[in-house]
Amino acid sequence: MKATLILLAALATLPLARGAEEYVQFTSDTAENNASQWIYYGWTISLTDNFINTSSDPQGFDLADVSVVSLDSIVLNHGGNTTTGATGTLDAGSRLAIFTYDGDGKVGALVGLSDNVAAPTQNHDDFTYTFSNVALDTGRQYQYLFVSPEAASSSFTPVPGSNNLTAYQTVAGTVKALAHQHPGLPAGDGTYTSSGMNAWAGSYIVNATYTTHIGNPAPGGSYAAVPEPTTATLSLLALAGLAARRRRR
Repeated sequence: MKATLILLAALATLPLARGAEEYVQFTSDTAENNASQWIYYGWTISLTDNFINTSSDPQGFDLADVSVVSLDSIVLNHGGNTTTGATGTLDAGSRLAIFTYDGDGKVGALVGLSDNVAAPTQNHDDFTYTFSNVALDTGRQYQYLFVSPEAASSSFTPVPGSNNLTAYQTVAGTVKALAHQHPGLPAGDGTYTSSGMNAWAGSYIVNATYTTHIGNPAPGGSYAAVPEPTTATLSLLALAGLAARRRRR
């Protein structure tokens, strides 16, 4: 009986577990400001920037509540026709590579590369990049750069402090994407108009919708199962019953 009481007491002190399917969805859309559809090499932001909007998250989580999120997908919009009709060199298909932001004129250590090649099929079309095993620190700045479909993770160095600029420039290209102006961007933020990572489209930020899971991905790209509160409760009650049965013997 004592073992049963100990297990039940432990059960009472357990925090409620979050389900593995819970996620944070957020956008970098500043739709109230001037819009632009132009060709970009990529962009850089921190997930805690003041223009990040989590109101689209169906479960109500806030990025301020977590230090690490696991990236599932990024959705961009191709935008409409521009006055010049310009198109990006990779509009027919690109991967999205994520690097740490280590300063202007640099490409930092590789964090992850999209699993797929994404391409819009028409103007105003959304296109989605998907990811596996990519963990992002919510308080750190990252570079999101368009690269050719042939780009591979082995082409880049994942070591912190490394400069992947030369390797990046061999697979760099532009994509036309919808962006909005955001005056007073934090230092380091911007939308790149040069593969040298040293020229920006004023104060514009690419519109993007990010979907992430809470916590780090497990090996192989799957997420470690976190028992729901009901499951955890039933499991511990079963253990308590087993302990009591053994005690009676």
